[in-house]
Amino acid sequence: MNMSYLQDLLSYIQQTHSILPKSTKLMEDKEFAKRYDKQEWLQNPDCSFLMSLCWIARTPKIQFDLWDRVHPIFISEYNGDIRNIQTESDCRKLGYYPKLVPYSWLPNLARYLREKGLSFSQFLEHMKSLNGIKTRAAFTKILKIKSGKAKRISVFIRDFLEKNVFPIDINVEYVLTSLGLPDDEELMVRLCERANIDPKRFERQLYAHGQKVCGYGKNCVIKGICISSLLDIEDRCNGRK
Repeated sequence: MNMSYLQDLLSYIQQTHSILPKSTKLMEDKEFAKRYDKQEWLQNPDCSFLMSLCWIARTPKIQFDLWDRVHPIFISEYNGDIRNIQTESDCRKLGYYPKLVPYSWLPNLARYLREKGLSFSQFLEHMKSLNGIKTRAAFTKILKIKSGKAKRISVFIRDFLEKNVFPIDINVEYVLTSLGLPDDEELMVRLCERANIDPKRFERQLYAHGQKVCGYGKNCVIKGICISSLLDIEDRCNGRK
């Protein structure tokens, strides 16, 4: 990559980051705090991973309602241990939606843990030295996620492991495309790190902007630098109504 082009791209990201609101409190954050504040299972990696699989592309209420159904069954029927989720029938019993949470993911992970003689906590400890992207790659390989799309896995890595990843959902993807930035998780992590920006924070800014502003024809604080706006691509600014 031409170094001059790279520097221009980093400056563009820095400028976007500085203009977008720093506070990214979302309605799901408030709902999450109201439902789950200070509950002990929040520190449990098995529970947190299963909860992350509930973060499907639906409303926050539906996501939380799904976890509220999955959680008690996971504790009572599977002893709160991922290794006990061994079949597709187990995933069905937990209450996951088959089209949104592939029933192969958890059995694949459980099989790997049993074969290695590891609990999920021990597995995470073994991956402690890996960065966020390599951790994501390890999960993707073990769960046999072929599509390359692993937003919910990245959410777990971001929120529970606090490693640098860049979960890309439809909101983040829309803003990245509008800005002319790459729709690629590893590229965005590397660019943010080179720009001295926390990728986790920048991703949240883009998510909040995509959820509330981008594509809905609302007043946009980054309109003056957004490539789609500067090129007068009206469908990008108003196409999601």
